[in-house]
Order: sequence, then structure tokens, then C-alpha cells
Amino acid sequence: MPDETFLSFIQRWIDEYGTAGRLAESIGMSLSAFSRGVRNERTLGVESCLRLAEETGESPVYVLRLAGKPEIAELLERLYGRRESQLRFGRPERELLDSWNDLTAESQKALLGLMNDLRRSQPLKTAQSTRDQRGRMNASSRRRGPGSAGASQARRVVLRARKGTAT
Repeated sequence: MPDETFLSFIQRWIDEYGTAGRLAESIGMSLSAFSRGVRNERTLGVESCLRLAEETGESPVYVLRLAGKPEIAELLERLYGRRESQLRFGRPERELLDSWNDLTAESQKALLGLMNDLRRSQPLKTAQSTRDQRGRMNASSRRRGPGSAGASQARRVVLRARKGTAT
């Protein structure tokens, strides 16, 4: 994101995870150590920055630069090259990919068929409407929690697909 600060980056991901404690825990840090590191950008260690990049799906170079570690970011670019067009996956996308990889080939085929049917029955979304919808989904899932009706339906579809009974 252009002109993003380290604090706005962190806030964006705290919003995504619901609490600072959940985000800290996801990268193996206590809330107090995480808070200290965020308040003074130079105290969040390189390893914590890399874990944060991995957890959020952001570029390690991007996170390191935001965290006030441009020399490490430049070293990574020299070692591994610059990747301007790197795909970034957030937590929901990575969870979806993990679930996909857990399915059998037959279940993947059944789920693809279901997804194609859904896409054909709904108008295509623009990039902006997808972002808007994602924001609404995140907000509604935070309100309703993991036991919401939509989450339950998604779990049933995945469970049926795992059993190979989805059509």
C-alpha cells in the first residue's frame, strides 16, 4: 500500500485478526513484547518481522522496510532479487489454500464444479466490489463469530467434499 506507515500496517492487521493479542500470538510473540516492538519500530526484531510477513502474506522486504530495517530489506533484495509483482495472500486466502490442499483430487474436482456453478449463477464482481465485499464479510464474521450460519454452511460443503459426497 502506498504511503503506509508501520503503525497503519499493524493496525490494518490487528483489525483483520480482531485483537493485537491474536496477531501477536500468530507470530509467536507475547502481547507485551509485540506492543513494545510496535511502539518503537526498531525494536521489533528481524525474525518477528519475517514471521509477520509470513503470517500476513506481505512481502518480507515490505515489512522490514516499514519496521525501520531497510538494510536487511536491501540485503534480501540483493540475495533473492526484487519482486514487484509478488502475489500477496492474506490469512483467509492461505486458509482456503490449506483446506484445498487437504482435499483428495476427487473432492477438489467436485468443489471446483460447485464453484463454477456458483460463478455462473452470479454476476462477476469488479476488483472494488470484491474488496468491499471482503470488508463486509470480515466485519460480519467478527460480529457473528466462527459459528455463524455462513461459516457453518461452508464447513458442511468442505466436509462433504472431503468425504467425496459433494456433487
